[in-house]
Amino acid sequence: MMKKITLLLSAMLAFTLFAFIGYLMAARADSMARLPISAGAGPSEQQNNLVLVHVERLDARQPILRSVWVAIRFRSESQTALTFVRLYPNTDDPQTGEKLAQAFGLTNTGAPAPVFLRKLGELGVQFAGYMLVDDSGMQQVAGWIRQSTPKVNTSGDAQILQSGCAALATSPSAGLPVFDWTTFATHFNTDLAFDEILNEWERLTSGGPALRCELASQ
Repeated sequence: MMKKITLLLSAMLAFTLFAFIGYLMAARADSMARLPISAGAGPSEQQNNLVLVHVERLDARQPILRSVWVAIRFRSESQTALTFVRLYPNTDDPQTGEKLAQAFGLTNTGAPAPVFLRKLGELGVQFAGYMLVDDSGMQQVAGWIRQSTPKVNTSGDAQILQSGCAALATSPSAGLPVFDWTTFATHFNTDLAFDEILNEWERLTSGGPALRCELASQ
């Protein structure tokens, strides 16, 4: 009798364990499915993902988080595609967006806190680097866009990125205004080499392969 009870308890324990593992795997797959980013996506010659973080101030002890985006750049011989996916605020999944915001913070060197980067990994986001931009930096970007297309809406991050996409996709052949990277350098922080950023900017604005730029979420 005792042997039967032991076998029954063991079977129940195994069933509970496998059910719990199945639940965790399903939950992770669901969170990754929310993003149009393949699980194997990462930095390569064709695709590169960059996390964009907008904060109120870079020098604040407890910076106010404005928004978090993933910029996905895919390049082929005939076309470059640039897609922005918003992670926070997340209107499709507010709870996930809030968890990401709660994990956000800056280290003493001004870099995103490790817990925030881990949270991005839990969402299935793979990226080659990050860029932190403050309010003044975003306003500088908005001003640059208005030089090219004066009547566009640049009242929020989504509008700035959308208008920037339109400017990049339609204006290179006609010539874009010069962007003042010297001033902008005081309003952003990144783990990428500055010359790497300038080279990428040159590729996007030089009128090379056709550029398709869009927001996957607003």
